[in-house]
Amino acid sequence: MINKVVNRITRWQSKMLSYEGKATLVKHVLQTLPIHLLSAIFPPSTTINQNQGIMANFFWALRNDKKKYHSSFWKNCTFPDYEGGIGVRLMSDVCQSFQYKQWWNFRSKQTLLGNFLKEK
Repeated sequence: MINKVVNRITRWQSKMLSYEGKATLVKHVLQTLPIHLLSAIFPPSTTINQNQGIMANFFWALRNDKKKYHSSFWKNCTFPDYEGGIGVRLMSDVCQSFQYKQWWNFRSKQTLLGNFLKEK
């Protein structure tokens, strides 16, 4: 999961992108890469934090040779546009929502694994 994000970011590092362009890439490309994986497995929190850190460093970095300046906390960027953020979702929240969805499917649908877990 992390390798996919890093490979995608390295292609964009040389391009001159505005903050709006970077926000669009983070929201619509980088956050959609691990969605299928997150719906099936639950990665450790270190992997999720590392993934979020890579996205934050890509968003705030102007160039590789210059020092990065973060004008706000990454958590503030996760607010919707109308609340002053850029609309990026936290990967931990996405992972937690998939965990709840999977738990609900186990509880409500008649599956072999769901029946096994109910009996246990």
